[in-house]
Order: sequence, then C-alpha cells, then structure tokens
Amino acid sequence: MFCPKCGYKADGEERFCAQCGTPLGGAPGGEKGVWSRWLKTIGIVGAVVIVVVTALLIGRVSPNASPDAVVTVLMEAAYVKGDAAQLIDVTDPGYLEQVLATEGMTMVEWRNELQAELDEMHRDMEEEGGWISFEVGNTEILNGRARVAVTIAFGHPEYGDEEATFFIYTVRRDGRWYVEEWPE
Repeated sequence: MFCPKCGYKADGEERFCAQCGTPLGGAPGGEKGVWSRWLKTIGIVGAVVIVVVTALLIGRVSPNASPDAVVTVLMEAAYVKGDAAQLIDVTDPGYLEQVLATEGMTMVEWRNELQAELDEMHRDMEEEGGWISFEVGNTEILNGRARVAVTIAFGHPEYGDEEATFFIYTVRRDGRWYVEEWPE
C-alpha cells in the first residue's frame, strides 16, 4: 500500500503513513477496512447495474437510432406485428402531415384506419396460409438521408412464392432517423 499524499510505501498493517502521518484507511480486517471494501463493492455493483440498464433502455427506447433500425421496426410493425402505432412512430412527421392533409383525417382517424387495414391483411394471410419475411440489407448514408435495401419474400399456397428487393428512404431529423415515406 502507498500513501495517497506522499507516496511512501507502507507495509499494509499501518493505519497512518510513517512519513507524513496521513491516515491510510486502517488495518485490513478492521472495522474501517471492512466498511471501505463493502462501500467499494456496492459502488462497483451499482455502476455495472447503471451501465446495463442504460444499454437496455437505449436499445429498447431508441428504434430511431439508425436507418436500418428504423426500417426494421417499420417492416416488423407492418408484416410481423400489425402495429399501426409503431409504424407511425418511425415515420417522418412531415410525411405524416402530408398524408393527413391529403386524406383529410386526424391522426387518430388515420391510425385507426391503418390498424384496420393491417388487421385485415394479417387475417387474410393467416386464413389463406400466406407468409411474408424480410431482410434489411445495405444502407447508404449521405447528408442526413439514407437508402436502405430491403428484400421481402412472400408466398401464397395458390399463387406461389415471390421475392423482391426495393429501397426505403430514411431521413435524420433532430438526431433521430425516420422513414421518409412508405413504400407503395
């Protein structure tokens, strides 16, 4: 053990520095030493918990962290979960305003209509034995916009299987990525 003030090398049993008199934290196993180790352990465990919780929250709360994350959420919301609210959350607010103005609807009316369409699509796929899968591919970023390649495969017992690759464009606003507009 070394003195934190003068750097003198103590033997580890000394409570005070022999050179300058600075307290060294007590003898190992003493009351102060146990308390100090206990507080240090709690501090380390607390720091680890904070780091883990923060990482989990960032991963969960931030679907807008990157263009491919936003596109993945869009595709999952549309084709896996059928969740209109999640689709809207990752869509550029400017695009949403245009859609609402064109449709002449409020956000609630439009979300409800969109949810009804998603529910119908999922019900039809389930009843008819259809399926859809997707893979998010390469992303090209340039000046706050990005183009994300998506390959979608879909099949139907009566019509067969098909696959298509297309691009979804995203835009960065206020530090978050959004789908710029939905693919047709």
